[in-house]
Amino acid sequence: MASGAKRGYEMCLRKFQLVLVVENNNNAASAITVHYGSQSRKVQLASGDALLTYTALMYEVRALFSLWSSHRLLLSLVEPPAKQIISASDNLMDLAGKSLYVLT
Repeated sequence: MASGAKRGYEMCLRKFQLVLVVENNNNAASAITVHYGSQSRKVQLASGDALLTYTALMYEVRALFSLWSSHRLLLSLVEPPAKQIISASDNLMDLAGKSLYVLT
């Protein structure tokens, strides 16, 4: 491998490792687990100084579970059939470490 290409590879590798360290440090503090049927995924609420908004969270949920055609999509703090709906006025950081359930 040419020295220039090797340096570029090492820089990319270092950046990747730094990102992994940051994500691992924030995982427990600012992640939520989103459940849809038998599937579950973790979603980061904060990354560095950036906080996830309610609109961005809903977009992430649609993307994670391929729910683009679902017009009515709600998030609940309790498992169905009970409902404790999350709204745009809720502070998402208060939900860190909790589980959310997708209702369609």
